[in-house]
Amino acid sequence: MRCEIPHRCVRRKYRIRRHSPFRLRNCWEGRSVRASSLLRQNSSSVPLSLGRTRPCKTTASPVCWKAIAVAAYSYMALVPLIQPPIMRALTTQEERSIKMVQLRHVTKTEKIVFPIVVTVLAAAFLPSAAPLLGMFCFGNLMKESGVVDRLSDTAQNALINVVTIMLGLGVGSKLSAEDFLNVETLGILSLGLVAFSIGTATGVLMAKALNKFSAHDINPLIGAAGVSAVPMAARVANKVGLEANKQNFLLMHAMGPNVAGVIGSAVAAGVMLSYAFQHTGVIAVS
Repeated sequence: MRCEIPHRCVRRKYRIRRHSPFRLRNCWEGRSVRASSLLRQNSSSVPLSLGRTRPCKTTASPVCWKAIAVAAYSYMALVPLIQPPIMRALTTQEERSIKMVQLRHVTKTEKIVFPIVVTVLAAAFLPSAAPLLGMFCFGNLMKESGVVDRLSDTAQNALINVVTIMLGLGVGSKLSAEDFLNVETLGILSLGLVAFSIGTATGVLMAKALNKFSAHDINPLIGAAGVSAVPMAARVANKVGLEANKQNFLLMHAMGPNVAGVIGSAVAAGVMLSYAFQHTGVIAVS
């Protein structure tokens, strides 16, 4: 079997002695690897694991992914509690009452071309984020094409419910009390809460700044929908807008930055995961 260690096997005269604690078998050409030389060569590269992974203290470790997943879904569920106080604190009654108009009609061709272009660009420039963006764009393409109504209806109803249940069970079953009730996990939850609050506040402030230069009025509330909680963040922006003005319907306007937040989050996650796997990856030796 071919050795998966990205280094050249040394000659037979460098065989490790029988009592050596490190003896790597199954190397190509039937030769052993001199462990001391290999460890010196790998001192500045990725860590080597002999059949099992070591717990890592960084947030890129698989040990921390369970806590990060629970934190992410918790914040998405708590959007109606986290965002409204921040939105009201950064806007006035007059700003929340701004009514927005539809700028132009989007043609069906544009709706079909958009997911295709996004998928191609993601696969070309960021392959690690292509699966997530590809599935997102594939569902959008099924809906907008109008030729696979049965598949589109299944994906929007039955399939999404099954996937949501399985995702919740999968994440919940992997998170034991020992992994969740500790200082490191609470730190992850706190950082996520701060990041979510900063994202909401930054979106509102950016929308307020754009409103001063735009030819059309922009309600600052839609900036809070720039987070990746779809479509909950857009619904919250619409709800807060209706509280200020009963005729102010912002749902469709807020879905624009909401979808943009999903795409941006997927791209950022792809970059972070590729960086994490590059610097904390593990080479498995069979």
